[in-house]
Amino acid sequence: VMGAELLRAALTAWLAGRGRMTLVTRSVVESPDGLAVLHGQWTIELPGDNGATRATQGMSTEVVRQQPDRTWRFVIDIPSTPS
Repeated sequence: VMGAELLRAALTAWLAGRGRMTLVTRSVVESPDGLAVLHGQWTIELPGDNGATRATQGMSTEVVRQQPDRTWRFVIDIPSTPS
């Protein structure tokens, strides 16, 4: 998904399903020029129609860039990195 509006639409649909996401950051590699690579392990749990919880899990890789105000913005987000 690219762009703020498409991302907002995707997340709105997911949040409407009352999902829960857990993320464990496995590593952060930061460069001196304000870029960093993040690796994480995630689990998404969604309530099913019958009351049972469905779970999906995987690994992710992201590249972030530090902004002038010291916050970070995603440059690349690969939510399901092959293992």
